Amino acid sequence: MPHRLALCDDPALLEQAETALTTPPALITPNHVAQVAQLLMQLYHHGARRPRLSHPRAYTLIFDHLRMLADWAQGAGCTGSVARIAFCLRLLDNDHPVADMMSDLIQVQRPDGSFPIRLGFGTADQAFADAVQPTVQVAMALHMAAWKRWHGPAPVWLQPHPVQTAARQLADRIAAMDIPAGMALSVATSLSRATGENWFPRLAPPRHVAPDDLARLGRVCFRDPFSARHLRGWLGLTRQARARHASTIRKRRGWQAAPWPSRHPCPMRWSGCGTAPPWRAMSCRSSIARGWHNTTWTARPPPPSAP
Repeated sequence: MPHRLALCDDPALLEQAETALTTPPALITPNHVAQVAQLLMQLYHHGARRPRLSHPRAYTLIFDHLRMLADWAQGAGCTGSVARIAFCLRLLDNDHPVADMMSDLIQVQRPDGSFPIRLGFGTADQAFADAVQPTVQVAMALHMAAWKRWHGPAPVWLQPHPVQTAARQLADRIAAMDIPAGMALSVATSLSRATGENWFPRLAPPRHVAPDDLARLGRVCFRDPFSARHLRGWLGLTRQARARHASTIRKRRGWQAAPWPSRHPCPMRWSGCGTAPPWRAMSCRSSIARGWHNTTWTARPPPPSAP
């Protein structure tokens, strides 16, 4: 449901989300907490707007539901659940006190800067795969607790852009790891997409890629011109090379190319003119489509003139 909410604001879908958030569960699990938190975050667009629910009472029911989940998360000692619920409580009420939840999270931070999956004291460094999810969740909760509030002065950061700085530091740590050669191109593309910097010269991935892998990398840097430009520059993809890759992907996936239009796609005569239509020499399909549109409207009788 959160993915569907991200695509549309269907009233029926909003009603389903409200029902799911106002109904207390019979059994609380970490998966249930994650689903409720993700649904509420998407409903609020992560704090960008406040949804219009069916009744003011619905906000109270959602808040009671979150308080129930907060008590369970703190008792169970689940780091990710505590961080998610603290984030969501601040979405509903910008001044809600979350100091007790933040203190539970901050005191379990490891010397390497990461956070464990379970609340508890420890001094051992953690593997990246184990610590990345709870650490990012705690960072989100801390950011929400510091900034999302109505009253009180804004915090004074030691750095002008703490989130961007944290992303660069995380990217540096990932780049310093022993990355297999087969994953170097994907890692460089992902880091370039996340930070906006060119990571291809530093990681030095291979400069050749299979068509299917190129399609997957294209989805990674979709709607980001900087990472797409870095990827094209590293692979040396010209317009002709991209067209060949696209043709190969269509053939492998069994896509049928659209039939090429004839020399005279329009059955009407070209405005009564005996010369060849100007779109005969066009090679681009979009240009032919425009020629079709112009021909159709030119062949129609002119509209009556205004009196």
